[in-house]
Parts: sequence; structure tokens; C-alpha cells
Amino acid sequence: MALKNSVVASIIQTRQNQVSNHSKLVDSEQERGFIIKLKDEESFLRKIKEELQAEVEADQESEFNKSDSKEIVSDRENEQGGIQTDSKNDDDENEEIDWELERRAKQKLEEVIRDRRKYVEDFIINNGLLEQRPFETKKWNFDSTLRAWVRDTLTYDFITHEMVPNEMNKPHHFFPTDSSTIKFASPSLKKYKMWPGGQTNLDFLYPEKQIEALEEKDALELDDELLEKEKYTYVQVVRGKIERAYTEDEMKSGMRNITTDLYNNGYSIAELELLVSLVSSHLNTEYYNKAYFTQGFSAKGILHLKAPIPRRKLETIRQQWHHMIRGAKNSFQTPIFAGMDEVNWIPLVQNHSDIEFSGWMNYLIKMICAVYQIDPYEIGIGMKDEGSRGGISGDNTGEKIANSKDKGLYPLLRFFENYINKNIIDMIDSDFCLKFTGLTEEDKKDSLNRLKEMSQFALTVNEIRQEIGKPPLPGMDDFINSPTYQAWYDKYSKKGREFMEQQQQQGGMPGPMGDEDQSEIPSDEELTSMLDEDMEEMGKSLKIEYYLDK
Repeated sequence: MALKNSVVASIIQTRQNQVSNHSKLVDSEQERGFIIKLKDEESFLRKIKEELQAEVEADQESEFNKSDSKEIVSDRENEQGGIQTDSKNDDDENEEIDWELERRAKQKLEEVIRDRRKYVEDFIINNGLLEQRPFETKKWNFDSTLRAWVRDTLTYDFITHEMVPNEMNKPHHFFPTDSSTIKFASPSLKKYKMWPGGQTNLDFLYPEKQIEALEEKDALELDDELLEKEKYTYVQVVRGKIERAYTEDEMKSGMRNITTDLYNNGYSIAELELLVSLVSSHLNTEYYNKAYFTQGFSAKGILHLKAPIPRRKLETIRQQWHHMIRGAKNSFQTPIFAGMDEVNWIPLVQNHSDIEFSGWMNYLIKMICAVYQIDPYEIGIGMKDEGSRGGISGDNTGEKIANSKDKGLYPLLRFFENYINKNIIDMIDSDFCLKFTGLTEEDKKDSLNRLKEMSQFALTVNEIRQEIGKPPLPGMDDFINSPTYQAWYDKYSKKGREFMEQQQQQGGMPGPMGDEDQSEIPSDEELTSMLDEDMEEMGKSLKIEYYLDK
């Protein structure tokens, strides 16, 4: 059905191409592809921050011990004299340390995991290591593997792959296998020696053939110890013969539509099992329409000849009738009879109109697509909505395709994502995971507009650059490109006050820290309004140089 039915074949081909678009390694989560990332990056960063914080505290303690005793006495005199330190400075210093720790922790984490992540990425892209690998498995890479898995899961709802270990019993490479030949092993596998050639019935007439089959080199040979412990979980059955048996480490499998039905014997329900009657109807309908052109006129009626005709002549007329209307070359030819009083055609059924035939075909296509959770537009079949009266709403094809991907494509990608993480990456390095990216269908214009809006209140410059895959800029860890935030930063942050004091000493502008100038400090509303009115000039004179040099 997956090969002969045109609708099912189109659905599988469409999903193969869509999933294949995510087989490329990318740098940003906005690009369409996949990335390898840490499962719990926050815990790694937290641990590194603690180590860095301990180092900073140790350095500060050692500097404090080496400090001059005069400075300590001076500090005590200042405290006794009533001079209090500004708590805002302490908060700013702590905040500054947090930003610096964040940057240093991310840099150190990147240095630690760079080689490990590169190994996992290459392993996934190439389906393992390329050296010391059989030639027949080198044709498989991540793209071709995803395409094979899509066909298997949409046909059998069962995907499998064989994991080949190296001399150290570590994963060396993997490749997909024919899922239709992989079956779950049963305890009766222990009696495999009683099944020569993989047959389940004994040959009592020719027992010597059983002995010969057991002595053949291609006879099935299993490890008795693993067999006794029931370690073999899968077998490969080809033409009714068990060719191989696999342990759980050697063969992995995955199913999407898992069921609790005991009569399924642990297997899932594939979409094609639900579509047997619909696909059969679609095939019969296509064959019926095709037969009209290959076999000619379809005579569902009786040809009544009102004349006393001898039997021999009647057989001649019958042969002439069939000869003239049968075959594609004789289609639409009209038989002509002479020497008869009257010839009548009595139809047994009414002919179906083209509209009824088209409606039946559209129903079958829609139901097949509905079971596969895909819109007919995705496979190139445009259908008008039933009951639609038009209007000013416009074409909603894009919305239909987006909803179709939400129901069909994205769950399929999540299934592959979980399958790969559990059955491949966890065996290589359990700290990493694969994530498919670019699922939002956001174009560049929409992405820029979203980042522009977020930059006004939520995202810093370096957070935006990190999202688009660019390296961070110095001094932009805590810089939000917003006039309100800039006004707050200039007035309340430690570095903002230091910069303004420096400008005051140079005669550039009054500083907010002098007691004699407190009356000249503008309020928050005035400062924000001032920045809004002359943002360009203020940015050139105050912001750009300061934030890039800090």
C-alpha cells in the first residue's frame, strides 16, 4: 500500500523531505536543522560559578591580608566619624561580579565541552566513526537515516537500527535496518537448534536434511549463555527463516502509536492498518477509472436485438461487439448493425456523474490525509473547503499548512528527537542531547521584529547576539538598548556615576554625586524625556564610548 497507493506514497515522500530539512547541523535555534546541547546546562554553569566564586574570594582574602594596616585604621576612623558607605555601591559591585562570573563561567564551560560536543556532532552526522567501517554501511549518514526511518515509521510504525561496537565494547557506528524483518524474540528461541534452516516444523521423513542444515556454515548460531539468560530481545526473520538474533545493546527499536492491546503482542498500530479499507477503495476507484481507457467501453447493461436471429449469427454479432469496444485503441467506437428491425440498450445501473466520482475521490484523499495528520495542500492537492462561500478573509493555505505541521510533522520530529537521544546519544555521552531547531517557521523579518521588541525591555545586547549565533561584545552583558534603561543605568549604577563624575571633573557635565549639585539632578521622568528628545547626541557623547570601554 505504501508503494502502490499514490496518496500514501505522496504523504511519505513529503514527510521525508520535511524531516530531511532538519538533518543539517546549525549554530542557532532559529535556523532549520539540529543542534547538540547539554541536557542541564544550568547545573554545569552553577558548579563552575561556585568554583570561580571560591577563587575570587580566595584572591580577595589574600589581597586583604596584604593590605596596609594604615588603610584599615583609616577605615575604622571613618566608620567612627559617622561616614557610612553607600549600599548601592555594594549592590552594584555584587551585580557586576555576577555578570563577570556569568561570562567567565560560559567561556570555561565552552572550553570544557567543546571537544566532547564535537565528537557527538560528528558521530550523529556520519552515523558513527568512519575509520575501520564496512563499505556497505558507509552509505548511511544522518540525512539518509532520517529518510529511511520516516518511511518505516509511516509504513509499519516501527523503526530499528543496529549499533555496532568496537573492540572496547563502545559504540562505533550505527545504521538503520529493515524494520519489517525485525521481530521481538520469545522464550521459544531457546529451541532454535530444533529448527534447522529457521523452520518451525521438524522433517520426520528426511531427518538427515536437518543434520546437514545444522552443519552448514550459514546455520543460525547463538551464544548459549546469552540464550539461557534470555538476553536476545530481537530476531531478524527473512522469508520465514531466522537469520540473526540481537541483544538489547545491539538492536534498538522505536514505536509512535504504542497500544496496550494484548493481541498486538507488544507492537503498535500503524496508520496503514487503520487505512486498509480506505486505501483499497482508493486503489479500486483508480483502477475502475483506468480500466475505462485500457479496456474500453464498460457495458453494464443488456443489448436487446428485436429480430429472429439464428444462434450462429448471434454469436457472430457478439464477437463483433466485443471486438469493436474492447481495448484502448477501440475506445469510443460505435458498433453498427444492419438488417434488424430494432436494437435497444437496456442499462442495468445508472452512470455516475463526474461530480459524484470527484466527490468520492476527494473524500478518500481527505480521510487518508486525516489519518496521517497532514493537509492535502502539503502533498500538492488543493481542495475547496466544503460549505465555503468565499468572502474577504482571503486565502488561508498558509494557516492550513502550519496547523498540519503542528499535528503531523512536529510530533514526528519529537519522536525522532527522543529516540535518538535515548538510543544513540545516551550511549555515547549522556550529558548531551539532540534538539531539532527552526520549528516555528519564523522568517528573518519576523525574527528581527521580535528581537527588536524584546530588546526594549528584556534582552541585553549579548543575549540577542547569542540568539543569532554571534560572539558577545565586551561591556554588553547588562546593556539593554532602551532609553528608560539607559536613564536608570546612568543615574543609579556604579559605573554610570563614575563616568558622570569623570565628566564633571573634566568639565563636561555636572555630576549627580556632589552635595552642592544635588538640586540640579533631574528626576527620572525629566531624564527619560531628555534622552527621548535627543537620543542620537546623548548616545554619541555618553553611551557608546562608555559601554564599549567598560
